[in-house]
Amino acid sequence: MLAERDQTPARTREVRPAYESICSQEGTNPISNRAIREYLSKLETLDIVSSIEKNHGKRGGKNKLHELAQFTESVRRGLTDLLKPSA
Repeated sequence: MLAERDQTPARTREVRPAYESICSQEGTNPISNRAIREYLSKLETLDIVSSIEKNHGKRGGKNKLHELAQFTESVRRGLTDLLKPSA
């Protein structure tokens, strides 16, 4: 969603509203912010997401920026195949 709107890289807190929208469409309950951060880290390990940590010094703290490391359509196809009910 964010990549399709050219809104990446995005901070973790900017990812959550898009994630909650998908949860609402799918009729599932969203996970916690901490779980989202952990999941994004796993996706980074799998080279599905690229993340960059930004340090803004004493006043700004630090945050991570995330974006897909793969084409959006490839990720959609992979998720569709993964979530397809088995026969």
